[in-house]
Amino acid sequence: MKDEKLLKVLIETNEKRENPVNPDILRQILSIIMLNPLEEDRGRSQDQIKHIITKTRE
Repeated sequence: MKDEKLLKVLIETNEKRENPVNPDILRQILSIIMLNPLEEDRGRSQDQIKHIITKTRE
């Protein structure tokens, strides 16, 4: 349940930005972060997030 609340707050905050990010992208990034919480997972997580961001810019 915490994850859903965190996502809700993240999406609400994002909607108030001048240039909001697509909520689906936020969901994907949050999912990666939640599935890879350890410091040793950080590099892999960053690579996955970069891939998502790069894919959306194409």
